[in-house]
Amino acid sequence: MKFWTLNEVKTLFEICAIFLGGFWAVYGFIVLNKRGREKAERREIEVRTLKTEQELREIEVNTRKAEQELRAIEVNTRKTEQELRQIAVLEIEIIAEQKQSIESNKTFLFITVKICNLGKRETQIQWQGNVPAFSVRRVVFNNRGVAEFPYDPVELDVLQARDPHDRAISNIIRPGGSQSLSFPILVENPGVYFLAFRGMLNPAEIAVGVAAGANENNPLSWTATKYVLIEKI
Repeated sequence: MKFWTLNEVKTLFEICAIFLGGFWAVYGFIVLNKRGREKAERREIEVRTLKTEQELREIEVNTRKAEQELRAIEVNTRKTEQELRQIAVLEIEIIAEQKQSIESNKTFLFITVKICNLGKRETQIQWQGNVPAFSVRRVVFNNRGVAEFPYDPVELDVLQARDPHDRAISNIIRPGGSQSLSFPILVENPGVYFLAFRGMLNPAEIAVGVAAGANENNPLSWTATKYVLIEKI
C-alpha cells in the first residue's frame, strides 16, 4: 500500500484550492453579472415608470386644460345665448294721414313712424352714414294687376328735433320705450303709394345678429312698409 507523502498531499491541496478558487471566481462573476443585469433592468424599469408617470401627469394637465377650455366655451355659449335672448325686439307701425289744405288746395300726406321696443335690451338706430330712413314711391299696376314702381322714390331723412335743418345722428330706444318719427310730403297725383321705413342697426347690434346666424355681409336693419291710397287731390 502506497502512502502519500507530505509534498504530494500539499500539492493536492494546492490543486484543489486552485480549482475551488477558480470555481468561486467564475461563480462570483456569474452572480455579480446577474446582479448587475438585474440592477440595470430594475433601473430601466424605474426610468420607464418615471417616464410613464410623467406622461400620465402631462395627460392629466392636458385633460384639465381641455376641461377648462370646454368650460370656457360653455360659459361663452351660455353668455351668447343669454345675449341672444335679451336682444331688442322692435314693433314698427306706419301711420299715414291725408290732409287737404284749404288755403292752397294742396294735398299733404303726414306720416308717423312709431317704434316700440318690446325686447329686453336697448337698441340704437343709426341714421348718419346710411341711406335716408323713409321713402315714398308712387305705384302703378300692369295688365296683370301686379304693382310696379316706375317712378323715382322721394326719400326723407330723420331730422334733429332741436334743429330740423340737420340730419339726426341716431336714436336710442330702451326696453319698454318708444319713439315717434314724422315725415310730411306733398302729394301731387292721386293713386296708390308705397311707404317704406328702414332703420340701420348700430355695429354692436349687428354683432349680435351675426352671432344669431345672420350673414355679416348683409346690411341688418329694422324695416316696415305700407301702401296708402290717395283718392282725391
